[in-house]
Amino acid sequence: MEAQTQMLIVLVGYLLFLISVGIYQGRKTKSSKDFAIAGRQLPGWVAALSERATGESAWALLGLPGFAFAAGLAAIWPAIGCVLGIVVAWVIFAPRLRREAEKYDASTFVDYIAKRHPDAEKWIRILAV
Repeated sequence: MEAQTQMLIVLVGYLLFLISVGIYQGRKTKSSKDFAIAGRQLPGWVAALSERATGESAWALLGLPGFAFAAGLAAIWPAIGCVLGIVVAWVIFAPRLRREAEKYDASTFVDYIAKRHPDAEKWIRILAV
C-alpha cells in the first residue's frame, strides 16, 4: 500500500473517531452548565489541568522556549515562578472559589463576580464582554 494512501486512511479514521466522540458526548450535554463545567461532575484535578492547559498553551509552548533559547538557563526562573503560582492557586484559592461558585450557582468567573455583586451585575457583564 502506498504511503499516501495509508496516511489518508489514518486521517479519515481519526476524523471519524473524533466525530463519533463529539456526537456521543454531545448527546449527554443537556444544558449550558453541562457544556461549560461538565455539570460539576469532573474531579478537581481534571478541571485544573484543563484550565492550565488552556491558560499556559501559547507562552509555554512558544514563548518560554524562545526565551530559553535567547536567555539561556536564566529562563528557568519564570517557569519556576509560574509553577509555584499555579500550585498556590490550586491549593489555596481554588477550593474556596469552587464552594463560592456553587453557592452562587455560577458557571464562569464573570458569572460568579456578577452574582456576588448584584448591584453592579449589569456593568460587570458588559465590561467582561
